Amino acid sequence: ETRRGNSVMLTVVGSFYTITACHAEVLREIGASSWKVVNSSQERFLQIFDACKSDVGQVREIEYEVGIGTVDPVNSFLKRKNIGIQLNSISPTEIAVASVLDLLVEWMLEGHPSNILKEAVKYPAVLLNQGVRVSQVKNFPNPVAIINTRTEDMVLMTILTEQPASSFETFELACKLVKGQESAETAWNFEGVKFPMIDLDAQANLEWLLGMRTDGWNVGQALQQTRLKMNEKGAHVREAVAIAAEASPPGEEPQPLVIDKPFLLVFQRPSLKRPLFSAFLAEDCWRNPGNLDM
Repeated sequence: ETRRGNSVMLTVVGSFYTITACHAEVLREIGASSWKVVNSSQERFLQIFDACKSDVGQVREIEYEVGIGTVDPVNSFLKRKNIGIQLNSISPTEIAVASVLDLLVEWMLEGHPSNILKEAVKYPAVLLNQGVRVSQVKNFPNPVAIINTRTEDMVLMTILTEQPASSFETFELACKLVKGQESAETAWNFEGVKFPMIDLDAQANLEWLLGMRTDGWNVGQALQQTRLKMNEKGAHVREAVAIAAEASPPGEEPQPLVIDKPFLLVFQRPSLKRPLFSAFLAEDCWRNPGNLDM
């Protein structure tokens, strides 16, 4: 954690491919095609889901497990992956799905153990002198380290002065950084990078996903665990998402608003100060006009 003034900055994971993969697998298992949202966080996620779902098949490091009417195969799968989250029991009519991203990258050239001294605290660190370039990216005030690995993957790092407000904001910043680095200018006054070693193990109850619906099913449980280790050799991410979907009771699906009493109709044009047309419409004119010709 880091202090900014009187506030403490804490880690905020912004990773959505694992969640997207899990949701896509739920859709596949129940034969549905899309999700319906019941809150603004789900609406933001659905935009990410729609953008990422076509890429999921290319992420070979994601594995799945499914349980029909039981969580046993899913929870056993998570245990085998050294993941601590576990779904609660489900009924015979429910389905459980877990996805696990297991991503290991090695720096192109191994770094050296080092230290970072910050506010009288010594943190274990890595010094990379080769296989890294430092750039200046538009809309990011601090320089960006772009580290090459032994695969096509690259790892980017830049200091932020404010903690992202949510996982969505972390993800959005990451997207802007990736796009911005494509046209970044080299910061010639830097050579290499020194960064903290990382040992992260964070669990989250994804309560904002509860109630998300599709074709008579809704999300009843949603858990996430993210592990990240990073040292002079490379970085290892293992992230898991587990979801239980249950059949929605009859009548629980959101219903359309029914205008079944006399109502006010308003036509608004943004360039006008007042409504362009308005009418109170009672039953005396509720008829099928056949067409719109007059």
